[in-house]
Amino acid sequence: MSKAIIESQVAIKKVTPDKQVLRSCIYGIIAILILISLYDYDPKSFHSYPPSDTSPLLGQFGLHLARNILASLGISAWLLPWLFGTLSFLSYKKTHAKEKAATIPTVALPIL
Repeated sequence: MSKAIIESQVAIKKVTPDKQVLRSCIYGIIAILILISLYDYDPKSFHSYPPSDTSPLLGQFGLHLARNILASLGISAWLLPWLFGTLSFLSYKKTHAKEKAATIPTVALPIL
């Protein structure tokens, strides 16, 4: 009984009370779309007329998405699918504040 009172006073609560399935699915879809558009991007197909025989998987949407992401972020654009995939996993996983505090590593600073 006293433990519950202490936890409520210290305000140790769940970080995400429920699984956020909808948010997780949205992040997953964004990660897959960005990964496919970056993988299938060919700068030559963006400027060709008439269009070449091979069309990208996502069509003009994929070409514009990949071109704009690569233009704004450069080579680090390849980290976006990883970022959104990680956000998808973390928003699906149920996490408690105690678990987060227990998994934070402590680093001893050297004494000079």
